[in-house]
Amino acid sequence: ESKARKFFGDENPIGKIIEADNGKKYAVSCVIEDWPANSHINYGIISSFVSLYQLNRGGPPVDSWLGINYPSYLKLADGYSPEDLEKEFPAIIEKYINSHPMTKQFDVEVSFSLQAIKDIHLYSEFSFDDGDGGSMTTVLLYSAIGIFILLIACINFMNLSTARSVNRLREVGIRKVIGAYRKQLIGQFLAESVLLSLISLILAVTLAEILLPEFNLLINQSLKISYFDNWPLTLSFFGLAILVGIIAGSYPAFYLSKFKPVTILKGKLKLGSGSAFFRNFLVVFQFVISIVLIAGTLVVFQQLDYVKNADLGFESDQVYVVPIRGDYIDNHPDIFKNELVKIAAISQVSLTSNYPGSGARSITPMRFEGFDNDEPQTIQDYVVDQNFFEMLEIPILVGRNFDPENSADKSAVIINEAIVKTTAWDNPIGKKIITKDVINGEAVDIPVTVIGVVKDFNFESLHNDIDPLIFKFGEKENGWALIKMNVDDAENVIDQVELVYSEIDNSWPFSGYFMSSRFERQYQDELRLGKTFIYFTVLAIFIAALGLFGLASFIAEQRSKEIGIRKILGSSVQSIIQKLSVNFLKLVLIASIIAIPVSWYLMDKWLQSFSYKIDLSWWVFVLAVIFALIIAFGTILFQSLK
Repeated sequence: ESKARKFFGDENPIGKIIEADNGKKYAVSCVIEDWPANSHINYGIISSFVSLYQLNRGGPPVDSWLGINYPSYLKLADGYSPEDLEKEFPAIIEKYINSHPMTKQFDVEVSFSLQAIKDIHLYSEFSFDDGDGGSMTTVLLYSAIGIFILLIACINFMNLSTARSVNRLREVGIRKVIGAYRKQLIGQFLAESVLLSLISLILAVTLAEILLPEFNLLINQSLKISYFDNWPLTLSFFGLAILVGIIAGSYPAFYLSKFKPVTILKGKLKLGSGSAFFRNFLVVFQFVISIVLIAGTLVVFQQLDYVKNADLGFESDQVYVVPIRGDYIDNHPDIFKNELVKIAAISQVSLTSNYPGSGARSITPMRFEGFDNDEPQTIQDYVVDQNFFEMLEIPILVGRNFDPENSADKSAVIINEAIVKTTAWDNPIGKKIITKDVINGEAVDIPVTVIGVVKDFNFESLHNDIDPLIFKFGEKENGWALIKMNVDDAENVIDQVELVYSEIDNSWPFSGYFMSSRFERQYQDELRLGKTFIYFTVLAIFIAALGLFGLASFIAEQRSKEIGIRKILGSSVQSIIQKLSVNFLKLVLIASIIAIPVSWYLMDKWLQSFSYKIDLSWWVFVLAVIFALIIAFGTILFQSLK
């Protein structure tokens, strides 16, 4: 709908022609409704599969069972379960795939599995899904932090309500004398708490609407609250507010309503240590949460700093990446390369089938000479020219680089250290590797000779170990141009590169980006996590500090006569502040003893997702405790001075 309006306005679009960037023309045959915002399928134009295949210029044959590069959507017949269909898969695979000669020659194993469409967004691990997937882990993490912050607020309400309970004891006594039952008093206190919570809901929804655009920028999403289109969600807000009100008001309600009216009205009631113990327990609990969040924030940013400054084994600064896409330039990338090196601000150009940080994977079955296991292994491979290693400053440890003048290098390879470790070769130079290629529809064994070994480098993110990697030599089969340029005049240089590209081939739009930015994109989730941790931590500490301030105010008020007597007897302001503060600081220290192992365990689990990570340092957790102590002391200092 929206694309029809964009291209054709109010005209009838059926039968109209749309011309693609490569000159191919497509007729509009249908207009469909815009996709709902919460769908993982979100396209403006849908093409028939055959014409789309032509537009993309290649890929596995569309009529071959070996072309398994696309997701397939199935609607099951009524009464037919996914499990029933999955039972049929082995026979289908055996008939159409395993019987294919290329499958046997490449020693490939294929399996199919089903996933409910409603689970794709949060639970899918498939790499070919449309759109950006979500993460149930992230949802649970944010939910858990939200619940903890809500718990801190509930704890504050309980704390302050029980702390100031003495002010309402006379009210409770009089109500009981004139006939109020305990359940009526409980109902009254819970109703007050729920009413406060419902008022908070109105303020919360208003704040959520104001802050949602900024929050969307932070988490890179487009969330919106549909109050009328999603009634279950709207009703859940009210349900949550009522539940929070009941939880927050439950202890004060049951605590205040239990006393006998005679004891209250005669002034003989002595508030026991039970309520004080409960208040102390709640203070400890909320500071445990605060310290865990502080420590978590420090560890996340430590790891992000490590990732940002880690030695990846190659140099990506000043390297600009241009995808080579176009009917002519794709077959003549050397012309593009030769024209680029004429630009004064460009020092080097390398043509490659892949580059570090791209996220793309190309794997080939291989066997290694002298290696005990004769089964083929699937190894990642790059097709590169002779400039690749020099440009990215990847050291060649043993042997030599590719030589375009040496015809033998067409059947030569360079390997990384990980392959040497896998094969345990003492001297890899001259060793044979048996690779496979498809020639005239047949999978053919092709022996290649190792001529060099490069130092291991992180061609994937630091979440992953460095896997075996093999480099083949090629100057005309590569889909990317790496351009090392003078970044002081980057905008002008990029304009010149685009001009050269369009002059050679204008069938495909020019695009490009710096390699370093591409690599950094792999850690956007962690960066967003770090930022949200900061906001959540500040919010949690602020709420905890508010509660502590209120509690300190109450304690100071309760002990005002004691303070007066101490001052008359000569106590200094400093000693009185120490007297008022020491109990709270003890509670924070107790919270620290609990929080340190909890936060250590949680952050150690999070770091397990990285193959290359920082070592957890004790000082991070000590620093978190010091922050908590400073916040606690600063909160109660003002009231103590007053």
